[in-house]
Amino acid sequence: MGNRILAYIYAIIVLISYITGFLTLQVNTMSKCINDLFGISPIIIGIIVSALTGITIFGGVRKIANTTSKLVPIMTVFYLTICMGIIIFNIKMLPSVIIDIFNSAFNFKSFGIGILSTLIIGMQKGIFSSEVGLGTGSIAAVTADAQSPVKSGLVQTFGIHIENLIIATVTVFVICMSDYYNIMVNEPNGIEIS
Repeated sequence: MGNRILAYIYAIIVLISYITGFLTLQVNTMSKCINDLFGISPIIIGIIVSALTGITIFGGVRKIANTTSKLVPIMTVFYLTICMGIIIFNIKMLPSVIIDIFNSAFNFKSFGIGILSTLIIGMQKGIFSSEVGLGTGSIAAVTADAQSPVKSGLVQTFGIHIENLIIATVTVFVICMSDYYNIMVNEPNGIEIS
């Protein structure tokens, strides 16, 4: 748009929202999960995450791109392997899970009062499921060393499909295969279902 003032405003808003919102939520979720599994203090986890993040960020844009280009595929393959193992191990539950999903989506409660709650939850999931939902996908795309902007755009589009179709779908199946109806959680934080 060629407007420096808007660019400054956007940069300040993204900086504030990441520091005060998104990053704190993600580190809180990670530290809660690791603390529940291994009993490591959240303060220690926070220090380790801060140190690793600092090393990456202060290395510049190229360091961030190199780190994420190696880390994200490994995380994705690792996560999908675990989820597919759980699904295959519980393959007999798959038809009932699919029926449960459709029954939950297409019923009178969902059609009536559920529309508003579904809309709100849908917006939350849209924001937190990918960088595109946050509106910061373009920042990551700019750092790409692509020969053509069209190729870079296609990679970004493909990434959305990986996140929202494949990863979200297997996550839903894994959660629905758990005994989530009987889970009793004090101070729920979002990660306890896993």
